[in-house]
Amino acid sequence: GPDTSAIADDGSTITVQEGYLVDKNGYYVQGYTPNPDGTFTAGSTTTSLRIDNYAFASTGEATTTANLNLNLPSSATAGDAETYAVSLVDSAGVLQTALLNFTKTANAGEWDVTVTTSNAGDTVNAPAGTLTFDSFGELAAGNPLTVDVTWAGGATTVASVDMAESTQYGDTFSPFNYVRDGYVAANMISVEFDRMGRIVGNFGNVFTRPVYQLALGTVVNPDSLTERNGNVYVAGPDSGDINFTIATEEG
Repeated sequence: GPDTSAIADDGSTITVQEGYLVDKNGYYVQGYTPNPDGTFTAGSTTTSLRIDNYAFASTGEATTTANLNLNLPSSATAGDAETYAVSLVDSAGVLQTALLNFTKTANAGEWDVTVTTSNAGDTVNAPAGTLTFDSFGELAAGNPLTVDVTWAGGATTVASVDMAESTQYGDTFSPFNYVRDGYVAANMISVEFDRMGRIVGNFGNVFTRPVYQLALGTVVNPDSLTERNGNVYVAGPDSGDINFTIATEEG
């Protein structure tokens, strides 16, 4: 069966041979890994499912897109500034924080947006952009913003921040909602199955997420499958070919 190396808690390198999901016969259960957007797509190529604590300890997903909804005050005058902190997962799978600084310009409805961080070793590669609101307080131009940072140590973030639902009304700065993609590299504490056949990893107090989805095999005539020991079946001459799919898909 498959095996792989992992870095244990004490820093030593260990070989993982029994960290995979198997059935009662010792056969390696097969499934799919998630697409970048977290969904799963069935196909003919499956993988063995590694679920030991270290399976994702060095695997993170960088933040590339985010949505930020807020209201900037229409009463602001040139030079007035508002700041909002956003969390971002960098290319090394580490959680970082950047500040989006909104500064009112002398032009009606216009705000310059810059990015700053708290670490002197970080490099902000470009301003985030300029937002322009119309006379009704709706965002008219400048969306999306871009956060482009090289963090101390060399990891990077290039993320598009969708501001489409933001407004400019009244005299109050009001952040409403911030969501982003990406997840940090972390040890997996436990796993469970959901009703869609997904294996959901619990990464302690950090987050939970689906890490695999079980593959299902269907045939036109299941009564003609060939039985093997251990309640195992294989395609037979009259069963038809196996179609690989996942729970919730049509059929």
